[in-house]
Amino acid sequence: MCDMSCEQCVLYMMDALDGILTAPDYQQLITHLETCSRCCAEWYALHAIEELLANMPLLSPAPGFVGQVISRLDCLEARQHS
Repeated sequence: MCDMSCEQCVLYMMDALDGILTAPDYQQLITHLETCSRCCAEWYALHAIEELLANMPLLSPAPGFVGQVISRLDCLEARQHS
């Protein structure tokens, strides 16, 4: 029997994906997932998204991007103080 709500389950899923869920709480999560098809589907979807993101290449900003952002911020700041 699982007394966990679906809302609590989602919080446990996030902690599990972040690697910070305790072993007893992980067991509660698994018990809930075994009895709730909606949460189980969300759990598998989250894992699929995590896998996609883990396999994506890291991109670097275009040359000069940081300088352009700083320049725009400086202009906005100057206008606010005018």
